[in-house]
Order: sequence, then structure tokens, then C-alpha cells
Amino acid sequence: MAIYKNLTTPAIHTLIAKEGTDGSAINKIIITNTDTLTAQDVEVYIDDGTNKYYFIKGVDIPVGASLVLDEGLDFNKARYSLILRTYNDGGGGAPSLTVIIK
Repeated sequence: MAIYKNLTTPAIHTLIAKEGTDGSAINKIIITNTDTLTAQDVEVYIDDGTNKYYFIKGVDIPVGASLVLDEGLDFNKARYSLILRTYNDGGGGAPSLTVIIK
């Protein structure tokens, strides 16, 4: 089952909670910048509460573009949370992203 999220605040967003029931095997994460004015800075990582292991860090997604992550995404969901962090862009605005996890 896919997970769909719209993110509109610069924050740390838990996409799949540790020991949660969301998600089975992850094959793809699609992050789309739906903002009409500015690129968005993101990072995606898994977190065990002490350590972070990054899939991407400090990646700038241009206006209207999508970033597709499709390799090496499966992880132990009993041990790690899947996190997406958004940053205030250089223009000072809030992010506007759509995230789809399949």
C-alpha cells in the first residue's frame, strides 16, 4: 500500500514511524517540489533514536521537479523511522512538497 503526504512546513517529518505498521517493502520514494517559485532543500534518512543513516542529504529539488529514490530503500521498520527533513529555502518561504512512498 502506498503512502501519500503533502508537506508545507519546514520541519522533520516522520514518514514511517519506528515499530509502526505503515509500509511494507519500500521500492520507491518520489519527492515532488510543488512550489511555483523556489527550489526545496530536503534530506531523507532512517533514524534509530541515536544515529541517522542518510539516503540523501542537502539535495535541492528545483521548482516543478521530482526526485525518485528507487534503490536500497528497505530497512528494519521495527528498529528505524523513515524521516524526511525540509528546510527553509533561500527565499525564506515554506516548502511545498508531495511525497509518495511505494
